[in-house]
Amino acid sequence: MLDIDFFKKVNDEYGHVVGDKVLLKMARIITSLLREYDPFGRIGGEEFGIFLPNTSLQQAKEITQRLCDTINASQFNTSSKPISISVSIGIVQCWQGATFESLYSCADVALYEAKDKGRNQVAVHSNSLSSLDPG
Repeated sequence: MLDIDFFKKVNDEYGHVVGDKVLLKMARIITSLLREYDPFGRIGGEEFGIFLPNTSLQQAKEITQRLCDTINASQFNTSSKPISISVSIGIVQCWQGATFESLYSCADVALYEAKDKGRNQVAVHSNSLSSLDPG
């Protein structure tokens, strides 16, 4: 799960037209960094859900960190000045018997962990850490 940090401030300071342009550019960046078979979509507001099938937890961390870094390095143009955007990302690894609701809930917990630790970063749901491949 990916959430744009302080997106309300973008809408409040620059207007919803700029906010919409930020969302569109975010979608283009995400599309450019994902594989063709990695579905993603906007959940609502400034949140996106990304599925990374056939991906190890380590690979998911690398992909999402690349997303985080690329978005943070991108400039988003407004009529007055370019602005920078950062994102927080929460990862959960699927387990046998998991439901969409349980995965969503765990990803949400990890997302808020990333926000609580200062935003602009990736956090992994603690239940997923035990299956993290070393190296």
